[in-house]
Amino acid sequence: MALIEAFSSVDTVVIWVLLPLLRMLTVLLLALRKRAGWLVLLVEPAGALVWMAASGGFSFAFLLLPAVAMYGWWRWGKRAADGFPAVHSAQREDWLAAAAFVVLTVVVDCIQTLPMMMMHMTGVSVIVQTLLVNALTMLLYFGLARGVVEAWWLGIVLSLMGLTNAIATPGSAGPGVIWLLEGLTMTVLSGLLYLFGWFRWRAARAQTTVS
Repeated sequence: MALIEAFSSVDTVVIWVLLPLLRMLTVLLLALRKRAGWLVLLVEPAGALVWMAASGGFSFAFLLLPAVAMYGWWRWGKRAADGFPAVHSAQREDWLAAAAFVVLTVVVDCIQTLPMMMMHMTGVSVIVQTLLVNALTMLLYFGLARGVVEAWWLGIVLSLMGLTNAIATPGSAGPGVIWLLEGLTMTVLSGLLYLFGWFRWRAARAQTTVS
C-alpha cells in the first residue's frame, strides 16, 4: 500500500525516479565517450525552461547547463585516433578555464537564485550547499566537455555529498521510507557510474600516452 501511495503522484515519480535515471543515462554515455550523452543532458534543462516559460518565469541560471551541453557536443565533434573524443589529464589551461567558469557559475547563481532563497527565508547552510552543488555539477560537465579525466572526481564527491545528505536528512530524499531507499539507491548507482567513468577515461588516457 505504501508503495502504491509513493508512486501515486506523477510529479513525484518524475522528480525522484525519471530525472535521476535520465542523469545516470547521461553519465553512462559520457563515460563511454558517446557524443549523444550531451543531447540527453539537454532534456532536463529544456523541460525546465519550457515549464518556466509556461508559468511566465525565466532564469538565466537555467541556461548554464544547456550551454555546457552544447559546448560538450561541439568539442566532442573532434575525434582522436581511436575514433572517440580525446581525454587527458588536467593542464594549466584547463585549470584557468575551470576557475573562470566557476566564477561565472557562482555569479549567475547568486544573482538569480540567492535572492529567491533569501525571500523564502532559506538557511545559510542550505544556500551554501545549493551554490556548492550547482558549482560542482557545472564544473563536472565542463571538465568532461574538455576531456579532463580528473573531472570524474567531482562526480564522486557529489555522490558522497548526496549520500551523506540522504542519511543525515531523510526527508530530503522524498516523502517516506520508500523514497529514502530510492534516494540512497540512485545515489549509490550514480557514484558507481562516476567511478566507472573515471576508470574508463583513465584507461583511455593511458592508452593514448602509450600510443
